[in-house]
Amino acid sequence: MRSPALLLLLPLLAAGCDRLDGEGVYVADACEEQVARQLHPGGGAADAWVRSIVWADVACADLSASLSLSQGGEEVPGASETAHGGYQVRFTPDGFIQPGTTYDARLDTTAGFIEWQFETSTLGDPVGSDLSERALALFPSRAGVLEPAGFREELPRLIEAAMHPVLQFQGEPSGGGVALRIGGRAEEAVASEQTPSVVPRDIVGGWQDPRWQGGPVDLRFPGGSWALVFEDAELGGAVAPGVAGGGGGSFQGRWDLREVGDGLGDAFASPCVVNTRSGGEGCVPCRDGALACLPVDLRDVPAEAWGWLLQ
Repeated sequence: MRSPALLLLLPLLAAGCDRLDGEGVYVADACEEQVARQLHPGGGAADAWVRSIVWADVACADLSASLSLSQGGEEVPGASETAHGGYQVRFTPDGFIQPGTTYDARLDTTAGFIEWQFETSTLGDPVGSDLSERALALFPSRAGVLEPAGFREELPRLIEAAMHPVLQFQGEPSGGGVALRIGGRAEEAVASEQTPSVVPRDIVGGWQDPRWQGGPVDLRFPGGSWALVFEDAELGGAVAPGVAGGGGGSFQGRWDLREVGDGLGDAFASPCVVNTRSGGEGCVPCRDGALACLPVDLRDVPAEAWGWLLQ
């Protein structure tokens, strides 16, 4: 059986990382060694949901890199692609992969390859009709950051400080839909109670047992002198059986940078530039047309049963 990370990538010789940043030519430090900076899901991670993307962030851009997935020696159907100017390699399965199963992932680059294993969560079995007034504490700070480029560590830091969402089912599903309420808890801990600083939002979401989908919805999470603001946020995932069960899923939206202010670290004083220099597309227009938003895509967001009800 393979260990979670079998091989280091071989040195990438005589290669640089020069690329355009949309405003001129940005010359990055020469890439002397190709290494995987992030493998997602990580080795042995059992919170990997069954419909998420598998990806790797690498130190040196490689547009020819590819990623594959297999289980029990059989290749998993899907598509491999590069993103962030070759600094990220993604594999998207054609359909749902199996819950509670160990998978082998392989990243191939011009410098060599790396293999690792991860385990999917047990989410996927129908839960029936036990949703009414059931609430989940979501932990986006523990998710994998697919987007935006350049914020793999900074965005989770901000989220842990300010963004502690709660998803509550307002009733039983009907006709493929379910009433949802989205609010927030005061702190990261699952035992933390509701915070009045996050205004609850009621929406009608989609339901296909055990999977739910909600949005688009605008969300704002104050962090003291700054706030995390998301336009047209889309949340989705699956719930585990039983009121004491948790779940997992994803979070996407446009991150409005105008209110994050001094929440960002010194190295992120120009977040649009940081994104571009990390291979991203740079800032995109917010709803009002201002070029001040970054796309956010968080995968494998864990969830735990929450012991209160949103008011």
